[in-house]
Amino acid sequence: MTGAVAPESPRPLLLGLGWDRPGGLNRYLRGLRTALEQAGTPTRTVVLAPATGVPDAVTVVAHEDAGLPHRLFLYARAARRDRAAVDVVDVHFGLFAWWPVRWGSLRDLPVVVHFHGPWSDESAASGGRAPARVRAKLAVERSMYRRADALVVLSEAFKRVLVEDYGVAPWRVQVVPPGLDLDRFTPDRSAARRRLEIGADEKVVFT
Repeated sequence: MTGAVAPESPRPLLLGLGWDRPGGLNRYLRGLRTALEQAGTPTRTVVLAPATGVPDAVTVVAHEDAGLPHRLFLYARAARRDRAAVDVVDVHFGLFAWWPVRWGSLRDLPVVVHFHGPWSDESAASGGRAPARVRAKLAVERSMYRRADALVVLSEAFKRVLVEDYGVAPWRVQVVPPGLDLDRFTPDRSAARRRLEIGADEKVVFT
């Protein structure tokens, strides 16, 4: 009797927003991609420019300052080029993933969506946004979440947002608490206070 053969790891396509620009979403994407590659999982990624020092399997498309139709077109074209090399789509920003995942070249693949926050609510809270634009963003979000085979959140609080505000079935949402790179995030507190010009006796809270 022959031994069981372990199934091959699926080949993911990560659809993100940026690469080296500030933001938790972009840092999360880079960390996830690094972990997948270190685990021996070939991973392709599409992000918007600007991006420096990207690995070979990361495709950088139209600059974030380009017109929205141009960015959407180039993003969808890059996703189509990667279609033959991937088995599952991993979405980190719904707007640019929406067309290829819902209607384009990726529509027949399994989809995992990482929920990094309520995009439409954040736009409304920031002020100066037309109600029609906020409604359009909400429609894109709901469409992506309905399409997803599974959704990943970092906390129970965000799971409640998906269930209560977006109507996502709770059994489709997986809470995966974030990890922490202890080799990188072990600062010298005294040095950090000096750098940030914070007095030794001042109390500081970060969130």
